[in-house]
Amino acid sequence: MDIGTFLRDRRDEAGLTQLDLAARSGVSQTMVSAIERGRRRPSLDVVEQVLSGLGLQLRLEAEPLLADVDTAVEAALARPPAERIDAPGLDGLRLIKGLAPAGPVVEGAAGAALHGAPAPLTRLDVAVASSSLAVLADVILCRMFAERWSDRWRQWGPADPDPRHPGSPRWRTLAGEFRVRLVDQLPASVVIVAGGLPVSVRPLHEIEADHPETRRVLARVRERLDARSGMSS
Repeated sequence: MDIGTFLRDRRDEAGLTQLDLAARSGVSQTMVSAIERGRRRPSLDVVEQVLSGLGLQLRLEAEPLLADVDTAVEAALARPPAERIDAPGLDGLRLIKGLAPAGPVVEGAAGAALHGAPAPLTRLDVAVASSSLAVLADVILCRMFAERWSDRWRQWGPADPDPRHPGSPRWRTLAGEFRVRLVDQLPASVVIVAGGLPVSVRPLHEIEADHPETRRVLARVRERLDARSGMSS
């Protein structure tokens, strides 16, 4: 979705006119209109201003080039499905076992991998119920001895690792990085046995719906598998 369509949709959802949004964000109504119509390519500063008028903030994320995705997908396809939960620098099953007392539900690329999809992994993503926060803290602080990512210093270690304290939801151990999404209620899940361990995993269609990065990778996987099928027929 382009930035103009995104801003227009969010403005409509908020029940604001272009003039309302202009007044809230400190840019002109002409600028708002031009952005929404795709006639202007706004700077990041202008985008941040307009988003602030909607009560939103800008967050940038980089994503791998498709060529790099293809290389990672091919490497995953070459491995048996049961081994796709691990990757260089990531022992996914070890992290899952370590987090088990907190009752995590695996999602993201790791969840897709547990379903057998060749989704390249760099970390483990899990959802944990807020009611299990004290257990999660014990796991992170006393069992896994994980270090936390510091958004301020852009490095591992300086941030307080206690998940009950404010900070990035990213931690790292010798087994690799994991990210925790605290939720009031755990999402629906299915149980998949990995390495003899029953693991709660979000259904694949829900993972794709909620994780754009994983959805993009799996769409690319399907493109490549369809192309292979076409070549062999």
